[in-house]
Amino acid sequence: MSRIELTFTEDTFTYETLMRVMATDITNGGQISIEAMTKMLSEARTRFMYSHDILEVQSDFDGLLYTDLVSQYISRVVAHEELIFEVGLINPNQYGGDIAIRVTRRDSGEVVVQAKFGFVCYNFYTCEIIPLTEPVKKLIKSSQDKFKTAV
Repeated sequence: MSRIELTFTEDTFTYETLMRVMATDITNGGQISIEAMTKMLSEARTRFMYSHDILEVQSDFDGLLYTDLVSQYISRVVAHEELIFEVGLINPNQYGGDIAIRVTRRDSGEVVVQAKFGFVCYNFYTCEIIPLTEPVKKLIKSSQDKFKTAV
């Protein structure tokens, strides 16, 4: 179904959230629109960051700038399905990293979409990429600690 293939390890995901596909998210072809899935992926990403006390923009204008989105559609999604969004952090570097997302059907566990968002830390006042902020460093450390205990 997709021209690209994303592969994540099981220990990638440290957070999950549930969302239901609304009837208004469906195209005339009877499946979820790309725009609706992108909206749901963005919501899952935001919930994940918020669960780690990371806001899109902090009071000091430091925040996160999302640089790209890669998504792989594996299976058709229809109205009223409940989807589990598993989220984790991968590929950290001195300025940001990637947020990996795997979407599965709640009832069967079948993977329907995989995606990743690239991000950098950014100061919205100076309009410059900045080194990792303390909240993001803390998130990376907690993700790395999880990997160590999983091995």
